[in-house]
Amino acid sequence: MRSGWPICYTSADSVFQIAAHEETFGLDRLLELCRAIAPRLHEMKVGRVIARPFVGSPEAGFTRTTNRRDYAITPPRPVLTNWVQEAGRRVYGIGKIGDIFSMQGIDEVRKGSDEALMGHLSDLVDEAEEGSLTFANFVEFDSLYGHRRNVSGYARALEWFDAAIGPVLERLRRGAEPSTPASVCRCWSRGPGRAGWGRWPLPTWPPAWRRTLGFRGRDRGGVSSRTAPGSDLFSPLHLASRAGLAAKDENPATPEPAACPSI
Repeated sequence: MRSGWPICYTSADSVFQIAAHEETFGLDRLLELCRAIAPRLHEMKVGRVIARPFVGSPEAGFTRTTNRRDYAITPPRPVLTNWVQEAGRRVYGIGKIGDIFSMQGIDEVRKGSDEALMGHLSDLVDEAEEGSLTFANFVEFDSLYGHRRNVSGYARALEWFDAAIGPVLERLRRGAEPSTPASVCRCWSRGPGRAGWGRWPLPTWPPAWRRTLGFRGRDRGGVSSRTAPGSDLFSPLHLASRAGLAAKDENPATPEPAACPSI
């Protein structure tokens, strides 16, 4: 703050991050800086340039704001969101999904705190177009607890999420077609223990899908793509490909599905 310089740093992920005080450095100035250098870093195959604004003072402490912005490299080829649009359906991004995918295949973005994002998700149960895809990311598990190894905070956030998502799923059960799926998964590396890649339960709705999807690893995006909105892609019959998924799990040499940008 005294020098007027931003703070530049990186991590094990393919990112370049710039943090600066919203008042002494300026939010608009920070965003413009990140926007300007992103193309050069993308040429070097750096996945994202992240603007991390904060407020506060040495006496009171510092806090990140919700004005974070990710300038991500454009996906090298079509991904799930593009396929949904190509099928003539609408895609809603909740949280930083629009930034992560460089707005590729995204029609509408809704942002805010995790509490606000849960409200947006609930609203879209009623407002989303028929056959659309809603893609949400709750970043505070990562930013507030995972990065900081805050185990108790992470546990409280999980309790909040569990209580908040229940009414949303109940409304899906009452109002949506039986074949409308919902799935929940954790960010791949950001639990307090940073376990990294692995296999974990993929909770799904309706409950009958759990027997189909079971434990998933890196191919959870591939699972989603096999059930993407389309003429009949939301039909459980489309999961006939599950036999191929099971075979893939037993044969590590099978090529991975096209990767999505790291969240």
